[in-house]
Amino acid sequence: MFPSWTEVSPGLWRKELEGAEKVYRDMSLAFQASGREQWRLYCQCEVRLGEGFEAFDLATALETSWKRLRFEFPALSVVPDGSGKVYTTPRSVQDVEDWASKTFIVEHDQSPESIIRAAAGPYDLPRLYYFPKSCHVLFLSSHWRIDGLGTCMLLDRLFEIVAMYQPSHIDSSFDWENEWKNLSPSLEDACGSLEPAQCSPDMDRYVRDAMETHHRVAVQGIGLPYKGSAETAPMDSCRQALALSQASTGALVAACKARGISVTAALHAALSETAFALALPEDASKDYSTVLSANLRDYLPQPYNGRTHACATYVTGLTPVVLRESSFMDRASELTHYYKNWYSDMLVKTLRLRYLYHGQKLFAKGPAVTNTRLPSGITLSSLGVIDKHLRGKYSGPNGDVAIHVDGFQFGVSLVTRQMLLYPWTFKGQLSLSINYNQAYHEGERALEVLRKIVAVLEENLGLQLDVVFLP
Repeated sequence: MFPSWTEVSPGLWRKELEGAEKVYRDMSLAFQASGREQWRLYCQCEVRLGEGFEAFDLATALETSWKRLRFEFPALSVVPDGSGKVYTTPRSVQDVEDWASKTFIVEHDQSPESIIRAAAGPYDLPRLYYFPKSCHVLFLSSHWRIDGLGTCMLLDRLFEIVAMYQPSHIDSSFDWENEWKNLSPSLEDACGSLEPAQCSPDMDRYVRDAMETHHRVAVQGIGLPYKGSAETAPMDSCRQALALSQASTGALVAACKARGISVTAALHAALSETAFALALPEDASKDYSTVLSANLRDYLPQPYNGRTHACATYVTGLTPVVLRESSFMDRASELTHYYKNWYSDMLVKTLRLRYLYHGQKLFAKGPAVTNTRLPSGITLSSLGVIDKHLRGKYSGPNGDVAIHVDGFQFGVSLVTRQMLLYPWTFKGQLSLSINYNQAYHEGERALEVLRKIVAVLEENLGLQLDVVFLP
């Protein structure tokens, strides 16, 4: 067990939440009075059985594989406990069966979309749903447990296990009492971040300046008009999405490559132009800055940079500023450079201190809070090329493809007035998906954002993109 875990009684381990986990957990609880959870992740996959596997019992295979997945990723069984989290070592297979009965659901009546929209929270445990009528698989989890790319890697491993499932060869030989050895460390432990008391005065000043800038330019940055007032209660979290054809996706990638910019930078530049066009009147002169999720997995030492530690939150937030008066190409070029150079040893070493100060400012109460403006901007979290993490084809025992993943959808529940844009590419098609809360935004406003982004890309890259709006 990692040093930060303490065995409080035989088989019962506890660890204080800290850093990124604590901020995400505190945010998930911030709206619990409404019965809703901020930033609950969902990932929905449309699956198809391969030729010759039509008689495959997918429901049983999923449930059995889900239990095996828990052994490889015991964080799936960790539950929050006050300011910490608790892991209980299973004493028998029955303990695992009990966990599966709470977390694996075969849903015959509701659709994945209705589950996503209406799910209450926060949940103490993740959930895996299987929908036999539509052959969809849905994973739900609080963000403190896992991040977006981790979710893709986790499901990749799940489908890999499912494809190899054979009823006559069920493996019940797992050494469950040693399951804890597969627990992943926190982001701060994995990257070797210093304890706050170990940080020098220069580090402290660096972090304080970074957090002041973050809250000034991003949290209180450009906002979009929204319905209601500060007293308006949240409703269901919703989504609007579009996909480009494979040909248009290829054309967009080629146009960006020819100009020396990344696709994500082009999308970010187009999003900034959209924010300028749709902003609140009082934000008409502001530059654009958003909280951008940055994947830290590629920078972590082995083995934390790979799939074996998928069930963890290994991301951080960045706040690049896009100047209002700059051109599209200048914005995209500067963002491309920023994406390549944002990482630094100083940032990693001070992560604990960053999240400590960030949490203090984010959840501050009382007279010290002087700016009570409600953020209503658009944040960005690019998942990149999904196929790198979720392969989409999984071979069975005979080598033939047993499972195909034909469709992919990802998002979060939002309880605030902010929107969140997720771009990703899967099977050669770029998708743009926006999450928002219907208490504060109409679906047409989210569609307007998507249309504007596409129009900016077309105008500045000389393209005519073939777009399909998704149900």
